[in-house]
Amino acid sequence: MIDAAQRVTNLEAIYAGQSTGSDDHSFSSMGYNVVLAIEPNPRLNPNYHRSSDIPDNINFEYMTRIVRMAAAGIGQVENMPSPVAIDHIYDVGDGQSLQVVWENDCQPDYLYKVLYGIQWGLYTDTVDLPAGECICNITGLTEGQIYYVAVMPINAGGHSPIVLKESGWVSWVNPRVPFDFAADPDTGRIILTWQPNQELDINHYRLMRKDTASSWRVLMDNLNDIIFIDHTPEPHMAYGYYLIAVDNQGNESQGSPVSNAVMATFDGGILFVDETRSGTSNPTEAQQTAFYDSIFTGTPYFKYNIDNSNVRLSRSLAGQYSSIFWIDDDLASKQLAGSLDSLQWYLGYNGNLFLAGLGTFDWISGATSFLRNNFGILGVIGNQAGDFIEATGVNGWPSIQVGTGKLFSGAIPWIATFDTLPGAQVIYTYNSQSFNPALTGKPVGVAYDTPHGKRIALSFPIYYLTESSAQALIAKALNYFGEAGNPRPYGDANGDGFVTMVDVFSLIDYLYRNGSLPSDLNYADANGDCIVNIRDITYIIRYLFKGGPAPVAGCVHQ
Repeated sequence: MIDAAQRVTNLEAIYAGQSTGSDDHSFSSMGYNVVLAIEPNPRLNPNYHRSSDIPDNINFEYMTRIVRMAAAGIGQVENMPSPVAIDHIYDVGDGQSLQVVWENDCQPDYLYKVLYGIQWGLYTDTVDLPAGECICNITGLTEGQIYYVAVMPINAGGHSPIVLKESGWVSWVNPRVPFDFAADPDTGRIILTWQPNQELDINHYRLMRKDTASSWRVLMDNLNDIIFIDHTPEPHMAYGYYLIAVDNQGNESQGSPVSNAVMATFDGGILFVDETRSGTSNPTEAQQTAFYDSIFTGTPYFKYNIDNSNVRLSRSLAGQYSSIFWIDDDLASKQLAGSLDSLQWYLGYNGNLFLAGLGTFDWISGATSFLRNNFGILGVIGNQAGDFIEATGVNGWPSIQVGTGKLFSGAIPWIATFDTLPGAQVIYTYNSQSFNPALTGKPVGVAYDTPHGKRIALSFPIYYLTESSAQALIAKALNYFGEAGNPRPYGDANGDGFVTMVDVFSLIDYLYRNGSLPSDLNYADANGDCIVNIRDITYIIRYLFKGGPAPVAGCVHQ
C-alpha cells in the first residue's frame, strides 16, 4: 500500500501497526487478509461517527487518492507470486550445513533467493539461485546455532511476494535422538515405529531391548526402515525398547526415550477396571473390594484402579485379557476418555467388554460411533430423576434390584435409557418407582455379539445393587463371555491371572523389600509346603525356565 501510494498519489502513507477495532475486523474474523486505510486521527474530523457524515461533507479529492492507492495496491498484490512454503530443511550432518528444499512450490520460470540469519525475521545472508532450482545448500554455519530461513521467489515480472514463510533448523555433527519412537503390542508380536531422522547422512538405526529378567542388548542393528516387528517376545513378559541413530561417520545419537510393551495374547481371563474413587461420597476401597470379591463369587480377576486422569488403561495391559469388566460407579469423576484409544484398540480384536456405571453413558453419549459400533446403541436418553428401583431381566437375564444401606437406597438417579439398533439384544428394562410411563420398560441394558467379541452395556451402577442380584448378573455375564471356567493358576502371586517372572519379583518385594502382601498366600505358596519363602521363588523359576513341575495349591493359614 505504501509503495502504491508513492507511485500513483501524493499521499504520505504510514504503516501504523495492527488494529482490530474498525470495519475491516468482520472480514479478518472470517479468515481474510485485510488492510485498513484510514485518516491518521479520524476523531479530529468533526463529522466522524455523527449524523453530519453526509456526501456534502466528504473530501472527494482526498477519497479519490485513497481509492487510487488501494486499487494500485491490490493490483500489485495480484502480480506478486505466492509465498513459498519450505518442504524440508535437512541437516547435512557436518555441523555447518543445511539443505533447504521447496519442491512442492517450485516454479520453473521463477528465480529464488534463500535468505537466512540467526534471528527470526532478520536475514543477514542470501543465496541466489537460477530459475527453476528449488534445492539450496547453506554452508559455513555454526554448529548448534538455530538459523531462520525463508525463500523469496521472483517471477518473470520481477515481483516478489508480500510476505515470506520462515522455517528454522540447526546443524549438528552427531545425529539427533529419534523421535516419536513407540512400542505397540499386537498378537504374537510387538510393533516398533518412529519418525525418520532429518539428517542427510543417517546410515542406520540400532534397536535395543531388555525384559524384566535381563539387561539391555542389541535386538537389531543396521535398520534402514522406520518400522520393526519383534516376533520374539515371550507371553506376559514386559519389554523395554529404545532406538539409536547412527550416521555415515559412525557418530551415534543419544538413545530415544524408552517405550515399554507386552505382547498381546488375549488369554488371561478377566481384567476388572474399577473407576470408582475411594471415599467422600463413594464407598471406601475396602468396601468396594469386599463387594466385588463377593459378586465375582470366586472367579479370579485382576483389578486395576483408575481413579484420576493420570491413570489410564494401556494396550499392553488390556491385551493380556480375554474380557474386560469396566465399572464406573463414581458420583462425579469420569475417566473413561483417557482410555478410549486403548479400548478401541482392544475391541478391534476378539476381546469382550462389560461396561456399566452411574451416569457413564450420559457422559459418553456424544461418542456416537463408539456406542453404535461396539454396543448397538443408537442413542442415549438421559434422565436425572431418582426413580430407578430395579431392572427387569429379559431374554434369560436375571432381574436386579437396588440395595439398601448405601448412599443410594431404594431409588437411583441418572439412569439413562437406550435407543438400540437391530441386532442389539435388550437384556434389561427400567422399573420406575413412580411408574413413570416414559421410563418403565425402556432398555437400560443391552448385549451385542460382534465379529470381534461380545459386549454388555448397562446404564445402572453395580455397587448399589443388592449383593445377590449383582452376583446373578455377573454370573450371567461371565457365562455369556465364556469366562466362568477360567481358574486362577497357582503360583500367581500378584493376582494378574498368569504365572510369570512378575510373580517372582512380587515375592522378592514381599519377602525382602517390605512389599505388599499377596492377596492370597495360598497362590504364592507355589510348592505347597504351607509357607511362603525363597523356595517358592526357585520353584516358580524352575517351572518357567527348566521344565519343573507346575505350582500347586498352597496350605498357608492366613
